Amino acid sequence: MGHVYTFSASSREARAVESLMERGSYRGVSGLRTRGRIGSNDVTSIITGMGPSNARRSAEAALQDDNPANGSSAVPFPTTAELASMSPRMPSLALVIGLAGSLTESIQEGELVIYESCVTAEGHFEPCSKQLNNRIISSLSGAGIPSRLVAGISEPRIAGTRDEKLELAKTGAAAVDMESHEIVAVSRTVGVPIAVLRVISDNMDKAMPNFNAALNSDGEFAPVALALACVRRPLATAGLLVSSRRALKTLTRALNAILNTSLEPAGQDVIKVDSIMTSHVGHGHTQNQGDQADRA
Repeated sequence: MGHVYTFSASSREARAVESLMERGSYRGVSGLRTRGRIGSNDVTSIITGMGPSNARRSAEAALQDDNPANGSSAVPFPTTAELASMSPRMPSLALVIGLAGSLTESIQEGELVIYESCVTAEGHFEPCSKQLNNRIISSLSGAGIPSRLVAGISEPRIAGTRDEKLELAKTGAAAVDMESHEIVAVSRTVGVPIAVLRVISDNMDKAMPNFNAALNSDGEFAPVALALACVRRPLATAGLLVSSRRALKTLTRALNAILNTSLEPAGQDVIKVDSIMTSHVGHGHTQNQGDQADRA
């Protein structure tokens, strides 16, 4: 049995995995963790909140603070017979799941993308687990679900215009989100294999409300400002909501195929960050723009 952590920025994204859990799932005291079984896998769903800062804090709390080797306590889980048989708390692997935006005309709404690596505009580079990606692609292929292996980029702000997306695409990224890089970095630091699985919710040319005007200093939406941004662009908001909901259905279908198979990598290809030398940014990724409206 594998023990899988999934990280998602919003409750709607998390629902893609939580809806697949068998009876006996358990919500932690913070309300941001749900644990249950999907197939033979023990799955813990963790909602990080939006943006890189929230993503890093949540990943560190889950992957470092919960590590028994650090001598720290973790969110308690129930002692029912069903959950007692589950694997140890620290995960054997992790998945970042959710929505993303496309940075290229060749990737359209509804397409499932898997990150081979994740970068930032400042040039920070983090590779994902190659072996885990191969397992995921195999599971998806067996279920008849197409996917694309791309480079992803994570940004603290939303790329809402074609020009902004073109600028991000210069890094080599093909998709953009707001959280993946930080979670991948923390996971690699503690030696947990990690993959990023996202569905495109907005095309490169899709009209977007000015969501950046609603972001506060913590990378979260200010409710009143968000409502105003949506009201000012009602057609764009409606279109984004529709595409986001469709994308989340695709994500649920993909996770059902993936988590009902064994994902244990045959050997570790993820090593500590301080053991790696990286020097290139030749990869591209997606920003969670579609998810922004979906969380509204």
